[in-house]
Amino acid sequence: NLVKKSQLPELTSWYHGPTLMEEIDRFEPPTRLLDKPLRMRVTDFFKGGIGSSGGVSVAGQIEAGSVQIGEQVMVVPGNETGYIKSLQVDDEPTTWAVAGDSVMMTLTHLDILNLSNGCVLCTPSNPVPITSSFEAQIVVFDVRVPLTLGYQVVLHLGSLNEPASLIKLVEVLDKSTGEVVKRNPRCLTKGMTAKVQIKLSQRAIPLETFKDNKQLGRIMLRKGGETVAAGVVTEVNYRIDSFARMTHYMLYRFYPLDHRVYKINVIIITKCTTISTI
Repeated sequence: NLVKKSQLPELTSWYHGPTLMEEIDRFEPPTRLLDKPLRMRVTDFFKGGIGSSGGVSVAGQIEAGSVQIGEQVMVVPGNETGYIKSLQVDDEPTTWAVAGDSVMMTLTHLDILNLSNGCVLCTPSNPVPITSSFEAQIVVFDVRVPLTLGYQVVLHLGSLNEPASLIKLVEVLDKSTGEVVKRNPRCLTKGMTAKVQIKLSQRAIPLETFKDNKQLGRIMLRKGGETVAAGVVTEVNYRIDSFARMTHYMLYRFYPLDHRVYKINVIIITKCTTISTI
């Protein structure tokens, strides 16, 4: 039943479906987010460009949008900008790349100290939002201790891992129908599907809802070296960062050629926004 249908009575008596290869051929290719703003999660970086000593080399997969040589990109978090000097897709030089491609690019006008594993490259005119609190729908795994309010975890998002806690258990959902079974539960136990609110303990990170971007909206929760839950981001609190996002856009429009002025203004305004909110 792998390539051709089996003729053995002990198999044909209970299975009448397609072969494995026939089933694989029916798979629909994943939809590439070509019309979305650029989102590229960085998985590796090092000093020196592709075939040269200048610049910084950055590797990762483009989750949404597209890039081309000469384009300006922004690193989030950090809000530092650089320019694409060269591009490679599957170790072959190219002038552009799109969502779904694994790329290696050389960036100029960017200090390597502003890069970190898990940071996201985006366009300055439409930066990826960052947040420290969000709502997620999770499935609880085989846990020895129930998940309760204030439960401490390590959140994993791609290569990022950040300490976090459950600040609210919103509701328990039926696995099959998705309907609400119980609101404000006291704890979550093995096998439960639930909506929870999560807050990061140290810093804000690039994050989007699973509906908008599957790769930036899929999370895993671990504790003591074990995975306690996994799920998807359903709602994100962008209250603080929405102002910074508009600031990025306005400064990019008014100072498109002077990236130094742009970066200085972004840093000052973003910090003031955070301070005034505390």
